[in-house]
Amino acid sequence: MALSLSDSENLALSVRPLGLRSCLIVTASAATRHMYAEYLAWRGVSVHEVTTAVAALEHLSAFTPDVLVIEERLDDGRGVDLVLTLRRSRCTAGIPIALLSADVFGMTPVRAHRFGCDLLIPIPCLPDALFDALVQLVEEGATHRELKVFDSWLFVRGDESVWIVRGRNFQVTVCGPGWKRRVYHFDSELELSSFQADYEQRLVNTGFSFEAFREDRRRPCDRRARFRGADRRRPADWEHAVSA
Repeated sequence: MALSLSDSENLALSVRPLGLRSCLIVTASAATRHMYAEYLAWRGVSVHEVTTAVAALEHLSAFTPDVLVIEERLDDGRGVDLVLTLRRSRCTAGIPIALLSADVFGMTPVRAHRFGCDLLIPIPCLPDALFDALVQLVEEGATHRELKVFDSWLFVRGDESVWIVRGRNFQVTVCGPGWKRRVYHFDSELELSSFQADYEQRLVNTGFSFEAFREDRRRPCDRRARFRGADRRRPADWEHAVSA
């Protein structure tokens, strides 16, 4: 004899969205994580939960969800730094991302979008409201999906320029200002992206403006005969990166 489903189970199955099948929630708050995970699972969504950016990257190496829900504050850093990391990886650049933020004054939709988020959700937010927002986000797709994953970024201030080039094996080369050239090596993608985000912010704070993206790896630094050798710097030297 077939088992009969309860009314609530029938309702959950009947409203399960075809587009939203899976979700990864990244938040340090156990209460937030459990509340949203339980509700989304009840609505028929396969939910995965992690608490740190490092765990999220490890999880995403073997699992690609339909949408990511990332809280702004994590135990091992900022959620927006994780978003930057995901946007700069060819494997995760196209995943829709919703950012949860309790900072209604410091984090605006425009600022969140600049970090690579597709949607900013102020918290506290009711689970059903979150569900509806995620369904719409998955249907619309990531706003950054049409962008390509680039290898380098150019910043300009008057006649000066700084070119940031990402290489293999967690390496970043910074050319400029002037004839300066430095090579930085890191142990992980998260460490690299956090450094790059901080470096770019320092450039902007000192008057540089973002000029263009490039994806053709022509290694402009190597074409200059004066760029000989490279400094292998570790995280302790980051604070001198722009001022040096």
